[in-house]
Amino acid sequence: MATKPTVLITGGTSGLGLGIAEKLSNDYQLVNLSRSKPNDNIAGLFECTIELDLLGDESSIKASLRALKGVVKPFSAFIACSGIQKIAPITSIRESDLNDLFRLNVFSNVFLIKNLLRLGMIADGASLVLLSSISAEKPDIGLSSYSMTKAAIDNFVKVAALELADRSIRVNSIRPGMIQTPMILKERAYTPSFIAHEMVKYKLGPGKPDHVADLVKFLISDGSQWLTGQNITLDGGRSLSS
Repeated sequence: MATKPTVLITGGTSGLGLGIAEKLSNDYQLVNLSRSKPNDNIAGLFECTIELDLLGDESSIKASLRALKGVVKPFSAFIACSGIQKIAPITSIRESDLNDLFRLNVFSNVFLIKNLLRLGMIADGASLVLLSSISAEKPDIGLSSYSMTKAAIDNFVKVAALELADRSIRVNSIRPGMIQTPMILKERAYTPSFIAHEMVKYKLGPGKPDHVADLVKFLISDGSQWLTGQNITLDGGRSLSS
């Protein structure tokens, strides 16, 4: 029986990352990078979990990847799900929050991909998928910092796609609309009345983690071999509204 392809995922223990891990676990060997180990209910989704705080510096990322090198075969896919959101008007932006947003949403992904490539841990023909947001193109009040990080990811994806095309490595981002994950629900600005008002704008109904997971599964499959450098909006028609 053929060995399952090996996939590296960040943030696979909650939110969209968990939904993606649940969708992929039967067909792929998943290696999870997250701040804490998964609980017993979901530990079986992963071949292994490497505890790593992606808010740390590049040296900690490099050390964790070096520990994996030789233990797992080169990854056929990398899925970047870890991220944070902070809502604040421009006059209330805090330096520490801005640093954390860029460090986790942008820098950690750049350093992961850089070191995976340098260590020879990404296979030729692999697929790299980074989670962006519709906020990258349609920002809203209070989301200036978050929107900047997602716009940065979308542009990084395009450059990475160009640089890695000679190895047939595909690089794409997904721009989901609002999906009620723990990251969303813990934001005080997202009151039940606000969410209910916002959901009316989603022409195909509320988003679910499965919607994102299905697209990720396609993007890491052989069916997407001619798709790279794209920022794919997945929002049930929300971006059609003003």
